[in-house]
Formats: sequence, structure tokens, C-alpha cells
Amino acid sequence: MRVVCIHSTGLSGRQWNSLKSALTDHQVFTPDLLGYGHNEWDNSRKYDLDTELAPLEELMVEPCVLVGHSCGGFLAMKLAARYPEKVRGLVVYDPIAWGVLASAESEYLEEFRKNEVTAREDEDDNWLPRFVEFWGGPGGWESASAGTRHYMRQKEAKIKTEVKTLVHDRTPHTEYLRIASPILLTGGRESPALEREVMRILSETLPSAETVWMDCGHMGPILLPDKFNALVLDFLERL
Repeated sequence: MRVVCIHSTGLSGRQWNSLKSALTDHQVFTPDLLGYGHNEWDNSRKYDLDTELAPLEELMVEPCVLVGHSCGGFLAMKLAARYPEKVRGLVVYDPIAWGVLASAESEYLEEFRKNEVTAREDEDDNWLPRFVEFWGGPGGWESASAGTRHYMRQKEAKIKTEVKTLVHDRTPHTEYLRIASPILLTGGRESPALEREVMRILSETLPSAETVWMDCGHMGPILLPDKFNALVLDFLERL
């Protein structure tokens, strides 16, 4: 089975090395999003979702399963809604589908608008550490290796561009009703409240989707790969 795995903001296709090793009976693609890994990107160029989605669409030459984490989960959901006939299954972990907060009139919308990561688009040096700790928890930036911090500083312009695009996204929750394939929604019980609210809205909008919570935060697929990989394997076996 053809499986396309879409990584999280600030990482690369290497995020999925463990999952790729586990899916030995499948044809697995782990592309680098624009500006990450070996996929160079000029930050002076215009960036929008269609620009990001275009290389991923090229991998959908036949019906496939999409797997995505965080921003990658959002991109996977956009593809599944745009091309329902090309998607055999969809697995996402904490998809950053922030547009659903407005369309579903969430009580968290005001918090979203005031959040220091999602609302502030300044260029101060502390934004990136705040971003990392918003998703990874207190101390996440300082506990990261020097190499990881250096890599993320190198990618900071692209990370900010992505976050701004996600913040201003207005994809309504009803658009995801176009997804025709089986869906596995996974998320972290300890993820930020805003993201748990996104998961709640998606699970209520897509009642046929299977929802599984992992006992961890937003970085579950990386911190608990065996658990996440087992969920994906089980899902594929049931398709």
C-alpha cells in the first residue's frame, strides 16, 4: 500500500524513519516539506498552502494513505478533503486545523487570538523558544540539543511563515466532511488546550472517525514512536 507521511513544522521527513522501518510491507514516502531537510526554499518567494501542497499532490499518483503530524496533519486533511478519491485512509496526530475554532464558534477562539505564539508575529529572538515550549512544554527549548536549536534557528524564517499561514487559515470544520476515507484521529492528552479543542471539534464533525488519545503531549509520534507506529499498523491492517 502506498503511504505518504507528512512531518511536523521545524522537522523533516527523517521524523518518520521509525515508522518507515515498521511499515516494511508498504511503499512509504517521507518527503521534506519546503525549506526542511534536503528541500531548499527561498524565503523571499511567495508562500501559501497551495505552494506547500503541490509537491505532496505529485506523490498521490495512485490512491494512498496519508499520515501527518501537527502541520503535516493539517496538510494531510486538506489533501484528503481536496482529493477524496485519491485517499484510501487518513491518520493524523494533533492536526493544526486552527480554522475550525472560528467556524465552530469555539469558546477557545478568544484565547487563540491572544495567545503569545499564535497571535504575536513580531521578530524578537524569544519567539522561537516560546513556540517550541508552547508545543513541547516548559523547558523544551533549553533541553533541546545544541544541534537541534541551531537547526531550528536556521529554519526560523520558514517556521514563522508556516505559523502565520496556519493562524490565518479559515478552513471551516465542514470542509473536512468531504473526506471519504476511513480516518484515525490521534492526539495527546497533554497537548495544549487549543489543540485538544481542535481535536474535539474534528471528532464531533467526523463521527465516523476513530479517535485515540495517547498519554503524552504534542510530540507523541516522536517521543512514543512504538505506540504511534502500532496505531498506524493496526489502522492499515483494517483497510
